[in-house]
Amino acid sequence: MFTKRPRRALEQLSADAISARPSSVPPPPIPPIPEHAGGARKASRRGEVVLPGGRQASPSTMASRRVPKMTSKEGTSQCQEKHAVLLSPVGKLEISGCETGVHEIKLPRLSVLPNGTEAAMRCELSGSVTSMPEPLQQCAAWLNAYFCEPSRTEQLPLPPFHHPMLQQDSFTKEVLWTLLREVKFGEAISYQQLAERAGNSRAARAVGGAMRSNPIPIIIPCHRVICSSGQIGNYGGGNVMKEWLLSHEKLQKEKLAD
Repeated sequence: MFTKRPRRALEQLSADAISARPSSVPPPPIPPIPEHAGGARKASRRGEVVLPGGRQASPSTMASRRVPKMTSKEGTSQCQEKHAVLLSPVGKLEISGCETGVHEIKLPRLSVLPNGTEAAMRCELSGSVTSMPEPLQQCAAWLNAYFCEPSRTEQLPLPPFHHPMLQQDSFTKEVLWTLLREVKFGEAISYQQLAERAGNSRAARAVGGAMRSNPIPIIIPCHRVICSSGQIGNYGGGNVMKEWLLSHEKLQKEKLAD
C-alpha cells in the first residue's frame, strides 16, 4: 500500500532532480603546437618555412643565406663580372673576375696528354685585352708565363682574388693560402703534410675537400698535392691534366737548374 505524498513535497523533489543534472561544460582549449627548439618548423603549405613568432620565410630568402654574394671592397655593390678565355697547351682556360679580383679559373678536362713539343707552344688570349679588368689581365699574363716562361712567374705579381671562399675565415681558406705561400713551382706535398702546415695534422680528408673547392687552380697549385703513397690523387681538371702539370713543372725545373 502506497502512501500519498503531499503536492509541495513532489514539487521540491523535482526541482532537486533537475539541479542535480550535469551541466554542459565546454571542452578545454587545445594547446598550441610548440615550435621546435631553436629553429623553424614546416608550415602546412609546401615550400614555406615558418620562423619563430609565426613569420614566413620565402624560398628566395632561405637561398640567400646559403649563397654569399660577391661584392666590391666597399661592400656596397655587386661585382660587374667579366670573362676571358686563354688558349693554353692544355686547352681553353676560362677566367672570370671583376675590377676587384679574379673569381674563378675553369679548366678543361683532358683525355689525352699533350705532346711534349706542344707544351712549348704559345698561349693566346681570346678577345680584347684592353676591355678586361686589370686582375684578369694579370691572371692571363701569369698563366702565359707559367706555361711558356716559368722562370718569369716569380717576377710577375699574382692577381688579386675575389671569391667568397677566399674572403671568409675557414680551414679551407687557411689550407689554400698555405699551399700558395709554401709549395713552390716543381714541388709536391702530401695531403697529410699540408694539413700539418695548415695547423691541423688530423685533417688530411678536409684538405682533400679544400682542393676540390679551389676556385683558382694552377695559380693556387692544388695539382701539387698528392697522396702519401706517391700516387697523384684526384684533380678537378682530371688526372690526365694533373699528370701533365706535374711533368711540365718537373721538366722546366730541371731546365732551370742546368
